[in-house]
Amino acid sequence: MLAMIVASKLIVDDYKDNVPIGLYTIPVKRWKILTAKFLTILTSAIVVALSMLVLSIVFGWLFFGWDSLGVPYLLWTDSGIVSIPIIVAGLFFSLLNIFSLIFCTSLVILLGLVLKNSLISSVVSVSFYFVGTFLSLTIMDKYGWLKWLPFANMDFRYYFDNSFSFPNFMSPMFSFFVLMIYLIPILIFSYVIHSKQDIK
Repeated sequence: MLAMIVASKLIVDDYKDNVPIGLYTIPVKRWKILTAKFLTILTSAIVVALSMLVLSIVFGWLFFGWDSLGVPYLLWTDSGIVSIPIIVAGLFFSLLNIFSLIFCTSLVILLGLVLKNSLISSVVSVSFYFVGTFLSLTIMDKYGWLKWLPFANMDFRYYFDNSFSFPNFMSPMFSFFVLMIYLIPILIFSYVIHSKQDIK
């Protein structure tokens, strides 16, 4: 969520503060500027997520002792129950969030470029992330076409902790391809809009 807000502010506030006027006077292509912003947002979000994971491990060790870090996390898989250390589970589930992070950040950048309003682009993306995923997963049994929406495919954690029963044909690879079907046009539109926008 922090990455979505930062992305929205970075894209929209640049246009409000006339930053592109100075950026576009140097001989750097516009797509490189947008790519640098996108990579900066993703890198900062990953650094924040990893630092939060490290801090939670350190505070868990300080308050509960070193033995608490070896507490098993139980995963219910098709082959049975698998036990993994809680640290490995935390790192694994954090890595699974990268897919939704990239998708939501790309969506925020596109909305910020089109709407030029950081509040609207942030609120729309955050609500899509939380409400869209929850609604898609809860009513997917009634409406089968929801499986083709990106929001039903963003949270890969559900595939591994079995907190939600997906239809048989849905798998992590299916969700990955559905996200790519949406992500590629979002990125293309973002780059096209960014390269064609007039600077005032």
